[in-house]
Amino acid sequence: MALASAATKSPKTPASRSQEILAGFKLNWMNLRDADTGKIWWQGEDDMSASGTEHKAHVPKQLLKCKRISREINFSSAEQMENFRLEQRILFKDKLIEGTEYKHGHNFG
Repeated sequence: MALASAATKSPKTPASRSQEILAGFKLNWMNLRDADTGKIWWQGEDDMSASGTEHKAHVPKQLLKCKRISREINFSSAEQMENFRLEQRILFKDKLIEGTEYKHGHNFG
């Protein structure tokens, strides 16, 4: 009987699969640090994973004195993901000053 019910189950559409992945995805935290000293200048723990939503971070102006800045992003997913892509845009006074796209072609999960 279990075989019959499993056989009648409809396959997931790409849209429903995407919704499942998005529902189980969470950005746990993100930080900006001086890449030379390791000092963390800003860290946010708000979940910024909502797609299509602008998230604002107010960072201290001392960060601008750093020669190099590193970004560290920690996330989790309840679902396996393939071809992961993360896009980050940095605005200053509503002007785009940096746009970065991260792509990871391997599976997470």
